[in-house]
Amino acid sequence: MQKQTYQWRLFNMTTEPVERYCSHCGSKVTFTDSGKRRVNANGKNLYEYAIYKCERDHTWNKTLKMNEGSTEFAVYQESILGCSNENIELLHFIEEGMDEIEIFLEEVIGKWRLDKLLGEKIPDTSRNVICKMIDNGAIRVDGRTVRQNMRLKKHQVITIFPKAFKTEPEV
Repeated sequence: MQKQTYQWRLFNMTTEPVERYCSHCGSKVTFTDSGKRRVNANGKNLYEYAIYKCERDHTWNKTLKMNEGSTEFAVYQESILGCSNENIELLHFIEEGMDEIEIFLEEVIGKWRLDKLLGEKIPDTSRNVICKMIDNGAIRVDGRTVRQNMRLKKHQVITIFPKAFKTEPEV
């Protein structure tokens, strides 16, 4: 059995803006998520931040996660930067005879629907076909058949069975 495994970190770029005091502007302003993340180490603690910006490009770092303990920074940084949200070429995997594609959701920040995520990340397949695959059980979450609009959570595993995919001509 051939199996391809991915680890994804999902950050929703459309997070709600935050209204707070900006010391550079001297008043309350709206900060929006820039989509950039950074990690700092302070002793044995590791902090992960989302970088927010105001209209004048001043920044504010919102804490997303703090890890305590003896985790080495290099190992933690590799686990963050080494994760790839690369696209899946489903038709390529079918040609290669792949039996299973497994996607481990290492981090999920924001709201993510299963059908929309896979519609974006599988560019060679329409979202309509992906929805049919979900309904037919060719795409599962944590080994279970689920609904298309399922909200994804941290540590879930999405499994795709490419051999169940049937190419249908576009009408």
